[in-house]
Amino acid sequence: MEAQFPDSPYAPPRAAVADVADNSAPPERPALVGRAMNCLWASWGLGLASALYSFVFPPAVQPMGPYFAIGSAVIGALFSAWLYGKLAKGRNWARVLMLVFGVFSILSIPMILVGLRAGTMRPAAIGAGVITFSLHFYVYYLLLTRSVREWYYAMKGRA
Repeated sequence: MEAQFPDSPYAPPRAAVADVADNSAPPERPALVGRAMNCLWASWGLGLASALYSFVFPPAVQPMGPYFAIGSAVIGALFSAWLYGKLAKGRNWARVLMLVFGVFSILSIPMILVGLRAGTMRPAAIGAGVITFSLHFYVYYLLLTRSVREWYYAMKGRA
């Protein structure tokens, strides 16, 4: 039913409403994101190898037992693989979560040093940990660069 007085100052405003389809191609992923993903997958593989090494050659002191170590390694590996997949797809919340994990990993350094002093870690596990920390800190740097941030922001809202 059409309004009787279309020019009335009391008539509700009209607006054409329709769903807008975003048919544009997603922005190209920066090379730095690819480099960050390569570093993350390398640290993921190194972490699995380190966990396997620690299970085959357990340290003299195992505060929580080998099965707890295996369970936590498997859960951590699965969660990391899922998170890395989301990072590769351009999910900004995954990037922020990785950076939060980076803050927690910095805070865990004193606990690792205590573990080294107590002799609960083998030298190979220590070396793998140092390499993994180094790779992750490089990844955190890459995730904070301008081009990578802009790409993640541009990917917001895309499925």
